[in-house]
Amino acid sequence: MKSIDKQMQELRGAVTDIATKASALRLMSAGIKAEDMEVIKTGWKMIEGLDESADLALSILNGEGVEECSG
Repeated sequence: MKSIDKQMQELRGAVTDIATKASALRLMSAGIKAEDMEVIKTGWKMIEGLDESADLALSILNGEGVEECSG
C-alpha cells in the first residue's frame, strides 16, 4: 500500500493541476466577454486534461489504484 505521504503528494499534484487549469476557465470567460478569439483559444488549450486531473484526485481520495509495495 502507498504511504500516506506518497498519496498526499500525488493528491497535491492533482489538485494543483486542477487549480491551474480551472484558472484557464476564467481566462476563457474573459475572452468570451471581450470577444477575443485568441484568448479563448489559449484558455481552451490550457484546460486540456482537466477531467483526467479531477478523476485522478477523486481516485486518490477514494483509495482506488493504491499500489502494493513490498517492504
